[in-house]
Amino acid sequence: MLSLSLQGILILFAPFRKRTSRPWLIFLIWSTYLLADFIALFTIGLISQKQGDNLMKINSKRSMTNVASTAHNRNRKGDGDLFTLWAPFCLLHLGGPDTITAFSLQDNSLWVRHLAGLIIQVVVAVYTFVQSLPENKLWLPISFVLVAGIVKYAERTRALYLANLDTFQANPGPNYVKLMQALVVHRQARVPSRILMVPGQRKKKSVVEENTTKRLNKLDDITVVQHAYYFFLNFMNLIVDQLVLLISDRDESRQYFHDISSEDAFKVLSVELNFFYEVLYTKAVVVHCKAGYFFRFMSSVLIVVALSLFYSMEKHGFRSINVKITYILFGGAIALDLMGFFMFVFSDWTVVVLGKKLKNKDSLLASALIKCLKLKCPNSLKPESTNGKAVSRTCGSSSTLSSCLFRRWSGSVSLYNFMDYFRKELPKEKVPKIICYWRTFYMEVIRVMGLNEFKDGKYATRQRMGQDLWNFIFEELQEKSRLTDNPRASEIMSLKRGDWILGHIDFIRSDVIDYYINEIDYDQSLLVWHIATELIYNKKVPKANSHREISKTLSDYMMYLLKMQPTLMSAVAGVAKKTFQDTCAEGLRFFGRSTARGLMSMKKDEAYTRILDAETEYSKLAAVMGNTGSKSVLFHACGLAKELLRDEKMNWTNLSQVWVGLLSYAACRCSSTPHLELLGKGGQLITYVWLLMAHFGIGKQLYVTDTNARAKLIVGL
Repeated sequence: MLSLSLQGILILFAPFRKRTSRPWLIFLIWSTYLLADFIALFTIGLISQKQGDNLMKINSKRSMTNVASTAHNRNRKGDGDLFTLWAPFCLLHLGGPDTITAFSLQDNSLWVRHLAGLIIQVVVAVYTFVQSLPENKLWLPISFVLVAGIVKYAERTRALYLANLDTFQANPGPNYVKLMQALVVHRQARVPSRILMVPGQRKKKSVVEENTTKRLNKLDDITVVQHAYYFFLNFMNLIVDQLVLLISDRDESRQYFHDISSEDAFKVLSVELNFFYEVLYTKAVVVHCKAGYFFRFMSSVLIVVALSLFYSMEKHGFRSINVKITYILFGGAIALDLMGFFMFVFSDWTVVVLGKKLKNKDSLLASALIKCLKLKCPNSLKPESTNGKAVSRTCGSSSTLSSCLFRRWSGSVSLYNFMDYFRKELPKEKVPKIICYWRTFYMEVIRVMGLNEFKDGKYATRQRMGQDLWNFIFEELQEKSRLTDNPRASEIMSLKRGDWILGHIDFIRSDVIDYYINEIDYDQSLLVWHIATELIYNKKVPKANSHREISKTLSDYMMYLLKMQPTLMSAVAGVAKKTFQDTCAEGLRFFGRSTARGLMSMKKDEAYTRILDAETEYSKLAAVMGNTGSKSVLFHACGLAKELLRDEKMNWTNLSQVWVGLLSYAACRCSSTPHLELLGKGGQLITYVWLLMAHFGIGKQLYVTDTNARAKLIVGL
């Protein structure tokens, strides 16, 4: 019963992994995922042991002929038959729901262990079944449930195998040894022969080419899913950083994302990332194929037939409670199959299959599909108010329950502000005072216990991603892609941080600005620009300026990635932890406080003014940085802020362009594995940027071939 309950929790809550980044919900799913397998394995072992004990007791008492003993043995044997029927249900539960096969990418690499587990558990279940023969009158329903359980467990094992990164192999090219051996043999026989590269036939017209007339218009939801699936197939090898594209495919992708709007681009990327998620973490690839359809139908029918047989059998000799448990197990299995069926019908994979057969987009089927898809993205991006602030910072109640239940990603960006952390000022939220007092006490306990890394997460907050933010990022990357039309040029430029970030920004590139982009490590550069942005944000008089909010949001978001996502940023972060700590230490010394908690009594404006009033001559700072072991950048940030404030051409648009450059540079430099891991934790904006850059043909991971030609041995003249 506990195992069945855990399966129900997983099938309902596992999809929330991609819809929220809240740690408590991720932890709930993770613990349920681990506990479900343990309980099922423990139960099947317990059943096998109990069945063996029952048979031993029955055999030891067979010599007794009195009626009471015979009735007792009959009851014990009947319950043993039911226990044998329960064992295959454990195999069904070990197969797990369709919504989760792996919690992390590392779980997929354990497919061999799951294969061994499949073999062992099937042997145990069969052994338990054989022990009950030939007197087991439930042998037929047991056989049906056993086959269904084996199918479900095998589905999960195959899904893990297909999602293992080792299965995404690069193209080995022509068989060089075989070709050369054949060439040598023909030449030794004095037969004219040669090897030619024969142009391969271009694949059939894509769904994108078939809808060229609709590109400039708003894409309907069915078209979005079809196009996303097409690009998913082309860009699937991004999973292992081994993307090889034809020039024609690269140009097609670039042109497509230049033609569509930023909103449609976001929808396409969301669906495409959802395909990546389902390939890596669910049974989607196994279920959504002809063999998958057959085995899924067969296993469901077997469960229903087994229930019918059990229902029609005489229950004399069975305990009432055990019969009820058996019915609950059957009902639970059928209910799980029904939930899986509805998720199957309303999945993006089904839309791809049915969408290809739709001739009329106004048909009843098309209308039903569109209504279903609108539930998944009722408001992909939140509009922004006139003062630049996001309308809602949480899941909210406006678009609400449908958005939280069906969306494809969390829809939020996480923020982390160094100055707030430095001053130990928790994010301001509208909560009762008693909760504030409790949180202060809780934070103090965490500090005393030395759990600083866990404590740091309390300074992070979330904000719904606004339409203006995505529009600006999309337009900036569009512009950068136009400057890197040549594949080789785009790869080289994406590796040069200064050229990439400052390429088309319209303000004076002074030595100070160049230094804080090019000459120092990325982690130092990021923290310098973050603190400088914070100082300028609070120094200048606020106006209705969306770029001001974009700069602030991207600044805090990049600091969140640097501080809270070290694995993702490992390729560019350097010694970010030391930089962070040294900068905090220098700030404490500057303010003359023994602890950062003492700074909470100082107003934010007062603290920022004191920092800006400090002497920060660039030449002296540059010399000091190279001659000490400290990685502090507090006063370098102050110097940069002063330089930007003095530059009359500098505006919030320029600063937001710098932040898009820093974001996109990190996105294309990071490995694909952390991006894919984050798909199961609510997703991240940087992952959207990473995939969008790949579609624009930008990034170090893109290796573009000129043709899809194949080598062929030509014999004769």
